[in-house]
Amino acid sequence: MTDTPSPDAESWGSIPTLGRFAHLDRVRYPHDLRNLSVEQLKALADELRAETIDTVSTTSGHLG
Repeated sequence: MTDTPSPDAESWGSIPTLGRFAHLDRVRYPHDLRNLSVEQLKALADELRAETIDTVSTTSGHLG
Protein backbone atom coordinates (compact mmCIF):
# COMPACT_ATOMS: atom_id res chain seq x y z
CA MET A 1 0.00 0.00 0.00
CA THR A 2 0.99 3.60 -0.27
CA ASP A 3 1.92 5.75 2.69
CA THR A 4 -1.18 7.84 2.10
CA PRO A 5 -3.33 7.89 5.23
CA SER A 6 -6.78 6.39 5.02
CA PRO A 7 -9.42 8.93 4.11
CA ASP A 8 -11.96 9.91 6.70
CA ALA A 9 -15.59 10.93 6.35
CA GLU A 10 -14.73 14.62 6.77
CA SER A 11 -12.29 14.73 3.86
CA TRP A 12 -14.43 12.67 1.47
CA GLY A 13 -17.88 13.83 2.45
CA SER A 14 -20.57 11.30 3.23
CA ILE A 15 -19.52 7.88 1.93
CA PRO A 16 -21.79 5.19 3.35
CA THR A 17 -19.29 2.35 2.84
CA LEU A 18 -16.20 4.21 4.10
CA GLY A 19 -14.24 1.84 6.32
CA ARG A 20 -15.90 -1.25 4.89
CA PHE A 21 -13.42 -1.83 2.05
CA ALA A 22 -9.80 -1.43 3.14
CA HIS A 23 -8.22 -1.43 -0.34
CA LEU A 24 -10.92 0.63 -2.03
CA ASP A 25 -10.78 3.28 0.70
CA ARG A 26 -7.10 3.86 -0.06
CA VAL A 27 -7.54 4.53 -3.78
CA ARG A 28 -8.39 8.12 -4.54
CA TYR A 29 -6.43 8.73 -7.74
CA PRO A 30 -5.31 6.40 -10.55
CA HIS A 31 -1.66 6.71 -9.48
CA ASP A 32 -2.61 5.09 -6.15
CA LEU A 33 -2.94 1.79 -8.04
CA ARG A 34 0.68 1.74 -9.20
CA ASN A 35 2.10 0.72 -5.83
CA LEU A 36 -0.27 -2.20 -5.28
CA SER A 37 0.86 -5.79 -5.60
CA VAL A 38 -1.01 -8.31 -7.74
CA GLU A 39 -2.64 -9.73 -4.62
CA GLN A 40 -3.74 -6.27 -3.50
CA LEU A 41 -5.14 -5.52 -6.96
CA LYS A 42 -7.13 -8.76 -6.83
CA ALA A 43 -8.49 -7.82 -3.40
CA LEU A 44 -9.33 -4.34 -4.70
CA ALA A 45 -11.22 -5.88 -7.64
CA ASP A 46 -13.18 -8.08 -5.23
CA GLU A 47 -14.05 -5.05 -3.09
CA LEU A 48 -15.07 -3.00 -6.12
CA ARG A 49 -17.28 -5.83 -7.34
CA ALA A 50 -18.92 -6.15 -3.91
CA GLU A 51 -19.44 -2.38 -3.69
CA THR A 52 -20.99 -2.26 -7.16
CA ILE A 53 -23.35 -5.15 -6.45
CA ASP A 54 -24.33 -3.64 -3.09
CA THR A 55 -25.01 -0.23 -4.62
CA VAL A 56 -27.02 -1.58 -7.53
CA SER A 57 -29.08 -3.81 -5.24
CA THR A 58 -29.98 -0.94 -2.91
CA THR A 59 -30.78 1.60 -5.65
CA SER A 60 -33.03 -0.66 -7.72
CA GLY A 61 -30.56 -0.56 -10.58
CA HIS A 62 -29.67 -3.25 -13.08
CA LEU A 63 -26.31 -4.94 -13.30
CA GLY A 64 -25.91 -6.69 -16.60
